[in-house]
Amino acid sequence: MGKASKHRFCPATGGDLRPAECGAGRNSRYRCPAVCPHNPLGPGNYDQLLAVEDGLDAKTFRWVDQEDPGRDPSFASRINRARAGSEAHGFHAAVVWRIFFERDASGLTPAERWVRAGLPGLNNDERVLFAAKMRMRIVHLEVRKILGEGLIEATDFLAGDGEPLRIMDRAFCARAVRFATVLGWAYPLPHFWRLSGTAITLSSLGPFSAEEVLDKTILHLGGPSDREARRLWLAANFVETDKSITATANERMRRMYLALDASWGHAIYELRAPYENCRAVLDAEPTVEPTDLEASERAEGFREVRAWFDDTSAARYLALGIGRPLLGTVKMREGSWKVEASSGARLDRLRRLFEGRLGPRVQFVRERRDDLGARMVENLPAAGDPGLVPPGLLEQVDAPAFSVSRVKNSGLVDPSDLVSNLRRNALKRLPDEPVPALDGLTPREASRNPGMRKRLIALMKGHVRLLDEENLRKGAENDINPVLRELGLHEIDFPPPPRRPVPFSEGKMDDRDDDVELPFKDKPQGMTGPALPPLPRSRQLTLEEAEYRFRASVDMFDFAADGLDTMESAGCTLISDLQQVTTGLIPEESFAFLVPILMPAWFALVPAEGQAPVIPPAILRTAIKRFIDTFASGDVFSASDRLLRDHRQPELARFALDICVVQFAEASKKMKPRPEIRTVIMLVLVAVIDEIDRAVRS
Repeated sequence: MGKASKHRFCPATGGDLRPAECGAGRNSRYRCPAVCPHNPLGPGNYDQLLAVEDGLDAKTFRWVDQEDPGRDPSFASRINRARAGSEAHGFHAAVVWRIFFERDASGLTPAERWVRAGLPGLNNDERVLFAAKMRMRIVHLEVRKILGEGLIEATDFLAGDGEPLRIMDRAFCARAVRFATVLGWAYPLPHFWRLSGTAITLSSLGPFSAEEVLDKTILHLGGPSDREARRLWLAANFVETDKSITATANERMRRMYLALDASWGHAIYELRAPYENCRAVLDAEPTVEPTDLEASERAEGFREVRAWFDDTSAARYLALGIGRPLLGTVKMREGSWKVEASSGARLDRLRRLFEGRLGPRVQFVRERRDDLGARMVENLPAAGDPGLVPPGLLEQVDAPAFSVSRVKNSGLVDPSDLVSNLRRNALKRLPDEPVPALDGLTPREASRNPGMRKRLIALMKGHVRLLDEENLRKGAENDINPVLRELGLHEIDFPPPPRRPVPFSEGKMDDRDDDVELPFKDKPQGMTGPALPPLPRSRQLTLEEAEYRFRASVDMFDFAADGLDTMESAGCTLISDLQQVTTGLIPEESFAFLVPILMPAWFALVPAEGQAPVIPPAILRTAIKRFIDTFASGDVFSASDRLLRDHRQPELARFALDICVVQFAEASKKMKPRPEIRTVIMLVLVAVIDEIDRAVRS
């Protein structure tokens, strides 16, 4: 047999090269094509690029911190202060600015001083990559196409009408949807652009597009109007820009909550006629039907419950044609009935209809309303510096209208198909529904008006983005492109994203095998039950696994206090942080309902041995707000379906909710929380379980 060749074919030269010649000249002396198997900067060799980048980053830090003759002795402390000041963006923003943008008295950056020194210690691949990083710049990207294999196509708003960029980034591509917008750093490589570090996710705020949000934010903070000047300004003020955008979104949310009609209310009526007579009169109402009595209602002494439906055209419009819109319920027992509704307007209307139907047979006794919107306002993060908020972005804050519907399931249709039915109905109705943002015109009418085209495109981009996000979360393939073609919007008619695995987290993804068996350590003191197997990292728990892990966590300790002590000794501050975060949302006496459920939920996901993950209070607060927003969004399905369809551990959360409901039913009347507090407790429960899983598996 002949000896193996010591040469490799080079498509750049058309001849053979020794490996050493290839390594010393690729992408510098030779213009290497993307398809060359020996090109670490080609799309097919992404893992090689990551390895080169890791080595380069380590050497860059060593140069800047230790070897640069003009180094700043305070470099490390400045970076650490920046990290402490902004957990999300501070570290990367400071590092990039200090290395590639900040200039010394002679006008040089640390990167330029390294180049002048000859880039000692770098090989050819690292030199090529460093030269690319020196061209790093801020980009404001809007995704147009998801090409797969880690590639996307996006436009850069800061480049005006420039050519679209091909960007290679596996983590970003795994989550990207059409018309998502991000603000971050990128640098050009020979065959694609590469993102660097963290990015700010920008979205529209009410009538303001993401581009308008950034424009108004920059001008409010004193930034320039010139596009290229803005790149440098944003690099120096990245964290401040993020704080301003976040503060603006929170203030708009606060104002929306204040305008939101989310008053959980009820009215008590005393019966002035025999129960059977009152029931017969009520049942004669065409929009009233019997419904199932829940265990908690039975425990309160109610004998029957009636659903009072809303058959008006406005209610059916909000329900998108799925199910029958519900106005409220009438809970019936001897002597007194309770009329309940999920908003102040619904309760007012239901009371008028109820009193009109029953007449003198009932006597109003008292009423109670609990404004969840006001409670949510109290729980929003502190406003901080109001000067960060551009006043112009606080205009046109509208509270969403929401609907509750009841859907009959004949048993012939899988309940999960209801989501698809809802989406199909919404897409079918979309072109002919009047839209306030289009001055009351329908999208079809706006498509015939050249003056409305820009607003129509912005509106439909939002619909495309939301549908792509929903498809990604659920693994669905609903397609909005036929609607775009029907409206003649060729400018935004890009192919739908390919089907991709549902991403588990918002952090960086890696390609390691996550189901690695790890040896167990010694059990903590007080732990008597068996240790649980490692948590599957590449999938969610099944129902059986969730129930087993929850029950095993209950049995893990002889006393609940031992479990709480184990959590505390491992560095877990969840319970105390959560108590602080829910102040004003959950009364102190009702908070106790959470603890015996959260403890086993914690150990179902977190190993009892070792250091506990820390979930900052701000993260808990944001998660709770997100789930409250979902609950108040007006979806037409049951609360559990709304809350769990995008949950990271839906089966564990569902089992925990079942335990929570049992607790409420078995609690004494004196200890039982009010209905609206029970709702908040359940929202907090599913939000915290979601964040525990995120902290463990991200």
